[in-house]
Amino acid sequence: MTKRWFYSGSVLLVFLMLVGCGQSKRPDGLPPLYPCTVLVLQEGKPLEKAQVLLIQQDNAGIRWVVGGITDTNGEVQVATYGQYPGAPLGEYKVTVTKSEQVMTASPSAMGPGRFDTYTFVEKEYTLEDTTPLTLQVVKGTKKYQIDVGKAVRELTVSM
Repeated sequence: MTKRWFYSGSVLLVFLMLVGCGQSKRPDGLPPLYPCTVLVLQEGKPLEKAQVLLIQQDNAGIRWVVGGITDTNGEVQVATYGQYPGAPLGEYKVTVTKSEQVMTASPSAMGPGRFDTYTFVEKEYTLEDTTPLTLQVVKGTKKYQIDVGKAVRELTVSM
């Protein structure tokens, strides 16, 4: 189980690092990309600031990091490597994560506080092995809608 969390976190970290890298040259072998938007709902309402990762199920395309972060309307304009709009054609599993780190004050004014990390999406939607979410990227502009179930607020890390 820890291995899956590590894998999901590592993929997300690589994705977020690439968003800020600003590569000027398109990577070698990058296939044609097709625009798509994913609307993420939770209990029927848009989920903002959620990380959406599309994991291509065709092994030939597994190396392309595809996804993004939802806006205030719960929508993400999917990008490859965080800067190339769209996604390669194919079948994808979709993972969605949303977490927040909160500093909790120390009981004594002199002691250090602690950081608590909360997750806001049910665990099954956060892992490739358990997510029921899939989508098929096809030619033409497409808009997809997914629902990540009930709202949760679960303490995952306390330091």
